[in-house]
Amino acid sequence: MKPSFSSLHEMWFDGHRNRNSGVEAQLAKTYREAWKSGDTSDRCNVLHFIFVRRDQTAFDLILDGIRTGNASVGSEAAAIACCLLNDGFELGPSIGESLKLFGERLPEWSEISAAALRLLANRETTNQ
Repeated sequence: MKPSFSSLHEMWFDGHRNRNSGVEAQLAKTYREAWKSGDTSDRCNVLHFIFVRRDQTAFDLILDGIRTGNASVGSEAAAIACCLLNDGFELGPSIGESLKLFGERLPEWSEISAAALRLLANRETTNQ
């Protein structure tokens, strides 16, 4: 039986000092498939994998996560978006609206979305 994305991710992440490049390559090949499965645990681990690797080609999944109706996936994606914005990454033109709607949909997580929105506002002010 093929191991789940989450079990591979756990193996890869737990070995952070000596990460297995073979496992990382397998994760890189399968994260979109794992995302499509819709499994909450896999989706949260996909988001974490993207975040740790700073894989800009996968930032679209962070936006998908923010937009999802799943509170666990949405909150993970919003927190990751906030961290990436703080580190200066671009998450696309719809990130602000997505975060605003996320905060309205899940008010218990609105502090995270508000912090990310402040980072975006500060960035816009700085770039003017």
